[in-house]
Amino acid sequence: MSIKLLETPNVIFECARMITDRADGKSFRDLKEDLRASTRAEAQILDGCFDSIIDFTEAVVDGLTFSDDVLEHLFVTRKEIGASLASYILHSAFCSQRPVFPDDAEKIRMQNKSTFFANMYSLLLERFPALEAEVKVESYGEFINFISALPVSAELKWELCSFYNGFEQMRVVLADILLEAGGIFVREYPKVRHHVEWFTANYKMTAGADPMKLICDFCPEAKGKETDDLYVVPTVAVANDSAYVMDYVGERIVDFVYAGVLCSPLKKIAEKPFDEKAMCKSLKVMGDASKLSILRLTSERPMYGIQIAEALGLTTATVSHHMAQLAEQDLVIVERDANRTYYRANIEALSKIAEDFIRVFKLDR
Repeated sequence: MSIKLLETPNVIFECARMITDRADGKSFRDLKEDLRASTRAEAQILDGCFDSIIDFTEAVVDGLTFSDDVLEHLFVTRKEIGASLASYILHSAFCSQRPVFPDDAEKIRMQNKSTFFANMYSLLLERFPALEAEVKVESYGEFINFISALPVSAELKWELCSFYNGFEQMRVVLADILLEAGGIFVREYPKVRHHVEWFTANYKMTAGADPMKLICDFCPEAKGKETDDLYVVPTVAVANDSAYVMDYVGERIVDFVYAGVLCSPLKKIAEKPFDEKAMCKSLKVMGDASKLSILRLTSERPMYGIQIAEALGLTTATVSHHMAQLAEQDLVIVERDANRTYYRANIEALSKIAEDFIRVFKLDR
């Protein structure tokens, strides 16, 4: 499997999710208050996480001229099938390996019915895999029979057939909505660029030799998937969560993980609230030049005591003394192999210190 990181969001996916979440009543303001109540996280930390994202998402959705009825009809999730009807048209744009806006919006307007059919059928089949053996689908009539066999309400079956028959009109409306929302997105994007850049930098630093472990940490759905290529895409619209999207129409199996830019920091906030005294102790330890040099060296690869002593011109006793203090603050990870003790910098702990420092002083504004 080849795992690749895309460093910019997919505008079509972002706008579709923002509109869907708003229509579903999901709000980052509510999430922020829920976290404040459940974790007792300091206000300034949550402000640093959320305020620019709240302003950004509200600007995109509030700026749309389309009526709420139209947006609700197209984007509100149909619980019985697990996807909004719009996703059947937008799916190929979600799975773009090189998303280019507004070209992707224009492709939606020009999408042929065979591509739409492939996406709609494949997404429904994922939801109801047992039907594949029961209903053969190679034509319009067979597809209608497939919809008729779905274990959903008669109303939803009618809606799916109606949506399929009205595909040409729906694709134009969706393209118009996405062009308008995407234009606002591009204009407002500088408000949240730092979140995306933080995520991509953190991913590059922590993915290491086992990126799937990190991916599965914030997207459990990725575990066990058999795919030729897996793209990791930062997302602001799903900032606190993740989404797994499969490419159903390509020759290679190419799937996409949309990873929320707040996944890691919010997980840390939930697990361990900001501790000012602990950060001060860690900064005091790191203030020593030799200890800082040790952290820099061991961030590149694990090293044992004699290697560190020779690299820095220190005695092994001095290195042991420094290591004891660094380990006490959880700034290094100790690993024993046969007769040697290896040390490596705890990148996750160092990242949290950096994040807390940025949030406390609001340096991300």
